[in-house]
Formats: sequence, structure tokens, C-alpha cells
Amino acid sequence: MIQCQYLIIGSGQTGLMAAKKLSELGKSVILVEQTMLGGTYIHNYEIPKQIITKEAQEFATSLKSFKDNPTTFSVLIKNRQKLTAKIASGIQSKFVNLREMLKSTPNLTLIKGQASFVSKSLVEINSETERHLVNFDQCIVTSGKNQLIKPNLAGLDNIPFLYQHNVYLLQEIPSKLAILGFTKESLEVADIYSNLGVKVSVFEESEAHRKISKIDRSALNYLIKKLSGKQVEFFFKTKIVKIKKLKTGLELSDNTDTSFDATHIYIDLEENFNEENLGLSKVGITVSKKGVVTDHVGRTAKKAIQALGECNSQSAENIKLSMIYSYLDREIKSVSRDKKSSLGYLGFNSESESKIIKIGNNKINTTYPVATLALTESEAIGKYGSSVKTRTFTMEGLEGFARISYKEQTGDILGVSLMGEVCIEYEAYFFSLFNRSVNIKQVLEFLGSRVVLNEV
Repeated sequence: MIQCQYLIIGSGQTGLMAAKKLSELGKSVILVEQTMLGGTYIHNYEIPKQIITKEAQEFATSLKSFKDNPTTFSVLIKNRQKLTAKIASGIQSKFVNLREMLKSTPNLTLIKGQASFVSKSLVEINSETERHLVNFDQCIVTSGKNQLIKPNLAGLDNIPFLYQHNVYLLQEIPSKLAILGFTKESLEVADIYSNLGVKVSVFEESEAHRKISKIDRSALNYLIKKLSGKQVEFFFKTKIVKIKKLKTGLELSDNTDTSFDATHIYIDLEENFNEENLGLSKVGITVSKKGVVTDHVGRTAKKAIQALGECNSQSAENIKLSMIYSYLDREIKSVSRDKKSSLGYLGFNSESESKIIKIGNNKINTTYPVATLALTESEAIGKYGSSVKTRTFTMEGLEGFARISYKEQTGDILGVSLMGEVCIEYEAYFFSLFNRSVNIKQVLEFLGSRVVLNEV
């Protein structure tokens, strides 16, 4: 039997972050991974997404010299091997660096195998060649959602399609991509592929603002307009019900029997949590399709077992981040009197910046990013009524604009929407406002001393 202070199940982004920080604090840590070290975070999603986003933006710049030339797709095909090789190399490089980092981290042991709870303080780990029993003081479950749910769409079973785990690997290059669903993720995919010279069509059965309610309508309208200028078409109130494979590509039909053509489709699939052989329910922990049920700080029904990250049943991303931050912050403070030592491990530059995750930061990362911090305008009006006012302005020399919702009598800021270059330049500044007593007058004075404001 192996004894450790912390057992972490899952080596994705959350698991790696927790394992590294806790081991640096001198705690004995065992990190368990059943399949690939780094999980989908490294091999399928975040790392390849970072690489392809950068490559796509550079490719888009090169295409400007022949914007309306119909041969842009052939240019992309010629660059396919170069792009796919760079993505594969980037993933491998990150994997090797991660493996070496874990090897050199004191107090940290990596075990490959399937973890299964035997009791509230004992886990069995099985691989093809080994079996371990691990007794822990604290266990953090950080495994991701692992059950993809296909939509009920006629013909989908007969065709290959792109989804969140393969869309950034560039295994195939569409000449015309159909995206089913208007989500944050699908808009980011639309931006990347349009930068690669691909014609993109986005189909959504409802209205835009109803699907992404946490982004202000003005910001969504701005983003739709920007994407529409880059070969992206939007079809709202259009429900695709059937897909048919043809010799020339795909035929999509909506519920009015209108047809659309494409060569590939992308679907942002729903994901459920399936504990499989993990055995959480056997030790009295409630598990649903959304994930492991916990309290507001990630604690399960068993005091020594936490569930953090994607496996947590909470749906809001900012709440999940808040749980991770709060948990590690508590553990760090338990062994250190220096509060400053708790900062920086989530990529934040300051405590004020890190606390924004508890307030809410909803962002769509595209060539022209948009973000809504704290309340949307409609949420602010719903909560405070007619006392809510807004100021919208541009900044000289920067593309995009900002929109601030505030209380008329006090000037208290309730929410901020940022678009384009204004979002890039001023997002960190607006982050800090929600942890200080700053009102709209002070913000305008601050910005006015640095830029010329043009009231819209």
C-alpha cells in the first residue's frame, strides 16, 4: 500500500495545476492518469487550438493580398502538411516538456492506470501490468467529461464530422464548413477556419442572444458583423434536421426542406460525465450526467474528496475556476503565513484580477474578441430597473468600443462589455474595477487622461 497526502485523479489542466502547486508546497502527491498524460487539454483541445489560432491569423494576413481570388483554398491545401506538422510537433513538444517537468518535481509521483474508489480514503489503481492501493489524506478528482452526446440528426451516423476534440488538429481541411449551433466555441471555430480561407455557414435554430445570454447583445452584434466580413454566413431560426452524403460533398436540409451545401460539418457536442469504473457512487458520492455533485467550494459528501474542474456538476466556467482558486488558496495558506504566496498560479497578475472569476468574465476569443464582465446590460436592468444607465464610447486609435452599465444615482459600475482592440487593451483594467470603489465618473476621468473619448 502507498501512502500520500494528496491523490489527484486526472492529468488535464486542473489536475496538473493542483499537482504542481501542492508538491511545491512540500506535500506528497500522487497523480493518476488512465490514458494520455495531459489529457484532451494538451492532445486535442487547448494546445492545438493555440497553435492553429496563431497560424490561422498569420494565414489570413497573407490572404489579404488576393482577398477575392477564388484560388485561396488551393493555397491552403498546399500549406496543409506544414500546418498539420506544426500542430503535431507543438503537441509533442508540450507533452515532452510536461513529462520532464513532472519527473523533476519533488514529492510528486505519476502512476498510469484506472483509479477506482475502495473506500472514502482508499483508491485502487490498475494498469495492464501493475496494481496499487493508495491511502490518501485528501483526494482531488479532476477527470474531465468523457461521454459525447450526438444530436438526433438524420444521416449523422453515416458521415464523419468535426467536433471539439478533433477540430483543432487540422486532419482535414474543408472548402466549405457548416457549423451547427451558435455557441462561444462554434464562433471561435468559425473565426479560425474563416482565417484559413474556408467559407463558413453557421446554423442556429433560435436567436443569437438567447443562445449566448452572458455576452451583451451589442457585443454579439459586433462579432457577427465582423465574422460576416470574413466569409462567415449566419442562418438564425434555421434548424438542420437531415444530412445527406453526396459525391460532391454534403447536403443539409432544414425543417422547411430548404437545402444547403457543405464539404464538412462541425458540431459542438454536449458532454456528460460518466464515472465508469471510478466508483464514486459506491462510497456515497452523488454523481449526475453533469458531473460530481459538490458544495460551492467543490467538496463532495465525503470531507476528504474534492471534485474540481470539468468533472464538477456546476455548469458556469467562472464558478469552476473560483472553486479551483479557492481550494488551492486554502491549502497554500494552511502552510504559509505569507498571503502573497497564494497568487500567480492561475495565470493572474494580481489578487484583484483573480477575484473577477467569482463575479463573472464571459469572453469569446476571436480575431476581434468580445467580453462581458460582471452583469450584462439586460441582467443589470432586470436587477436594478430604470436606475441603470449605459455609456458607450470608442477610443481613438483602437478598433472596437466599450459599453458600461452603471447606477445613475451612485455611478456604481454593474457591468462592462468590450469589443475588438479595446477589449485587448483594456480588459485587465476593467477587471480591477469590481474590487475597488470606482464609479463611472472616475473611469471616464482615467480613460480621458490617456485617450480621446468619442461618445457613440
